[in-house]
Amino acid sequence: GSGFFIDPDGVIMTNAHVAQFLLLEETDTFGEAECTIRDGNPASPKYKAELLYISPAWIQENAGVMSATVPMGTGERDYALLYVSEQIDGSPLPATFPALGFDTSLLTLSTRNDQVLAAGYPAKPLLENGPSADLIPRKATTTVSELYTFGSNHADVFSIRGSEVGTEGSSGGPVLNSQGDVIGIIVTRGDDASDGQGSLRAITLSHIQETILQETRFDLERNLGGNLAFRSQIFAETMTPFLLTILQQAN
Repeated sequence: GSGFFIDPDGVIMTNAHVAQFLLLEETDTFGEAECTIRDGNPASPKYKAELLYISPAWIQENAGVMSATVPMGTGERDYALLYVSEQIDGSPLPATFPALGFDTSLLTLSTRNDQVLAAGYPAKPLLENGPSADLIPRKATTTVSELYTFGSNHADVFSIRGSEVGTEGSSGGPVLNSQGDVIGIIVTRGDDASDGQGSLRAITLSHIQETILQETRFDLERNLGGNLAFRSQIFAETMTPFLLTILQQAN
């Protein structure tokens, strides 16, 4: 999966269906897992990351995704936060990371046909040639085709027309508006029949803002700050056993 720095302290946003595997660190039932962050062109291992937050509601609704041969989902609450804990080579972490700005404002109907930039690391070379294949970042300018809702009466999901970013591996990548702010995170493939080959769907940052506020009582920006290692530890100690019980029951 893909991801992007959303805070200069090293917080990364990605999909819940990618980050869920970090829950395996807390159990002997499913094995072990660790998260290696690759960066650059071609991508190379650079950081280790730990789970900072994943939606309990997403786990409860999608507990079977981990073992599914072809995982499916709507994208609702399909986001997670990681934080960089160390560099692969053991050197000190940088003082700041190159984070993207983001906009949690509600998208209006006038957003249709707006130009956006999608980015990610399509994994087709890895699927075809194995892990030794070069992983090259891609970005493409495309347009918003339609807005959708999960019943909130405003846009929670939007579709973008096909581009070279629209292949496996780009999930978790950002979609930016013309001002350069992230307005969505890629969650699923789109409808190629109506939007062209490589179409994608993304959940809005306003959906993430609304749901993380419901679940934590803090908005997205507040969830990006503080002592990240301590917050990660508290999340693991309080929520991970509950989330693992759900996963174990589903698998």
